[in-house]
Amino acid sequence: MQHPLMRGAVKLLIAAAFAASVAGCAIGPRIVQTQVTNYNAWSTLPADRSYTFARTLEYQSSLELKSYEDIVRDELALKDFKYVPDAAQANLIVTLRPSVTDTRLRVRDPWPIDPFWSSYGFYGRRAYGWYGPYWSGFDDFNSYTVNVAHRRLEMDIDSKSITGKRYYEGRVETSSEAESFQAIVPSMVRALFVDFPGNNGQTRQVDVPVERK
Repeated sequence: MQHPLMRGAVKLLIAAAFAASVAGCAIGPRIVQTQVTNYNAWSTLPADRSYTFARTLEYQSSLELKSYEDIVRDELALKDFKYVPDAAQANLIVTLRPSVTDTRLRVRDPWPIDPFWSSYGFYGRRAYGWYGPYWSGFDDFNSYTVNVAHRRLEMDIDSKSITGKRYYEGRVETSSEAESFQAIVPSMVRALFVDFPGNNGQTRQVDVPVERK
């Protein structure tokens, strides 16, 4: 049997390590994992990289999509693309298609209790990780339901003058519980432009930080 003083020392060490990890998370950026897939016919891309944005019917007047286009425009400028607001003067068409799919998952915690003692007994575990919006408690063998959002952003670059001619199509996807789609789009766009235009037909994991507001 472990001596009470030894048990107390162990608990203090564990608590100190936990506090340090929380402090580190608060200071450092949160990293989001994305899956990026690219297809391109880059060798046929014309020297004139002037472009305008095209929109699908559901986003014709969307201010939300406009904010995403602004982020993409900044990234394309770094790749020698030139945005022109007048579609008649553009040589290329860039189309963005954002989407979100929500899924509710039932998760069973492998630990029925936390390893942290209080003077009144065990602390309950939160709904996702150590910090969540509600307590999971110990019902149903400490299982709980979480909402998981699968976010997807697609981008196509097509010829404006040659019907059916596509130079690039890419998509970036990520799934998590935290952040709204709007908050995470800048990170998704950055992931899409890592090693842009990428190897044809390749899917790779790209980890990027989430910007702090």
